[in-house]
Amino acid sequence: MGNASSSMVEGKGDVVLNLTSGKKLTLMDVLFVPEIRKNLVSASLLSKKGFKLVFESDKFVLTKGGTFVGKGYMSEGLFKLNVFNDNVIASTINKSFMSSTYIVESCELWHSRLGHVNYRSIKDENIDVFKTYKNEVENQKNKTLKMLRSDRGGEYEFTTLSEFCALHGIVHQTTTPYTPQQNGIAERKNQTLNDMVQVPLPKRIKLEPKTIDCVFIVYASNSSAYRFLVIKSEVPDDMLIMGTNKNIINSTKKMLRSKFDMKDLGLTYVILSIRVKKNHEGYVLIQSHCVESVLKRFGHYDSKPCATPFDPNYKLKKNMGDSVSQLEYSRVIGSLMYITNCTRPDIAYSINRLARYTNNLAKEHWFAFVRVLRYFKHTIKYGLHYKRYPSVIEGFSDANWIFDSLESKSTSEYIFNLGGAAISWKSSKQTCIARSTMESEFIALDNVGEEAEWLRNFLEDIPIWLKPVTPICIHCDSQAALARAKNAVYNGKSRHIRCRHNTIKQLLSNGVITTDFVKLKDNIVDPLTKGLSREQVIVTTRGMGLKPIK
Repeated sequence: MGNASSSMVEGKGDVVLNLTSGKKLTLMDVLFVPEIRKNLVSASLLSKKGFKLVFESDKFVLTKGGTFVGKGYMSEGLFKLNVFNDNVIASTINKSFMSSTYIVESCELWHSRLGHVNYRSIKDENIDVFKTYKNEVENQKNKTLKMLRSDRGGEYEFTTLSEFCALHGIVHQTTTPYTPQQNGIAERKNQTLNDMVQVPLPKRIKLEPKTIDCVFIVYASNSSAYRFLVIKSEVPDDMLIMGTNKNIINSTKKMLRSKFDMKDLGLTYVILSIRVKKNHEGYVLIQSHCVESVLKRFGHYDSKPCATPFDPNYKLKKNMGDSVSQLEYSRVIGSLMYITNCTRPDIAYSINRLARYTNNLAKEHWFAFVRVLRYFKHTIKYGLHYKRYPSVIEGFSDANWIFDSLESKSTSEYIFNLGGAAISWKSSKQTCIARSTMESEFIALDNVGEEAEWLRNFLEDIPIWLKPVTPICIHCDSQAALARAKNAVYNGKSRHIRCRHNTIKQLLSNGVITTDFVKLKDNIVDPLTKGLSREQVIVTTRGMGLKPIK
């Protein structure tokens, strides 16, 4: 064993892994050691057999000869290979070392056999300069350095600096997201004149002349910001308190009860019209009761179900005549828009597209909208199923270039998954005109990068999340857009593309995001760009974590 101990090998045989990619991986001469509680595979042996393993953003991809074989994610210090939970199809490995074949339920890669990334070989100048500065200041001023404040650059968020600060009792704080003025002196010293011309600094956000009532909650653990509970109105709202320590939860309730009139409803069942159900795999968020209420309210509960939300053959245009039932149409759009933003990313494109004609709609718009209601009847029991694995955020980006001669702007979409289900999604028109498919995909990539940066900063403030937070991998189905993002220089003449190129380049260099190519058929964000067939809708909804509740 790796710790110099010994364990009894009681069998030997072959193992067949049914990967989630649809391929089968056969492992030869596998040792059966009952004392080992996990099924381990040596990455070095896979490499010797011609397999290629790429590790990035707490995820690894297994290929052979350029062909995709499988993938996996980090779980409890090991990289876990995604396989189907099939039953054993043959006799288990016996003690007489006879050859046998069986399928395992899970397979994990032993990361200690692979070695660790040496961060000092990547960026070690800042840590050395900081050590020199610390010694000089403490010697000259006869005082101890107690706090280090830096921006959120990748050179400050690696293990070596964190270990050094922890060893010497130094608190490492980072600036609040989207506030470069907190580190303005260092920012201006490090920027060249060319960078200042190409990427203007964001405008300072001034405080409003009037203050608002709020209650101080806590200091942010990884930032110099504060956390407040803002009181917007006197109407009581729902509040969800989460934590890993029951005593802290009770003390929080006591503090809030002393400030406000509140009622403790116990364990969460419904919050903001979202039902929370717990099962053996994790949690399910569902709004079937809201969908049922909307269908009954507008008289479509008994309509014939439909398997797709939007017909790709629809050619919707602006109505040049009189409007048809505009008030009722607006009410239905508003009701379904809340459901879309909470638990139903599969209809984001349909609602976004149909909402454009609220001002003056025609009969064909109503027909298209009735199809969405029929799709809701078909998927009324659908909910977002969150699991404990994989605990890695992945983003998917896509764009649909101008689909009509009367349109001038493309549509961009993104989805972020965590724990096997969507946690953030958006489908909207782009704010500028794209002259090609590559430009529309690149603009969408910039939008998803902005959301990824916010999510990563949010994870930084979660105390129980493993630090440092790894870069978020963004999947895009446009190789031209990915090549443009990784290019160090932009030679085009479009100023809006140049600004976005600088933003993406900075996110990549700071270790906030990484990019990866995904085939169009595997891009789960595809239904947010256009109408799809029945089979494609089923595949993509499963990829978002949308499944019928049992």
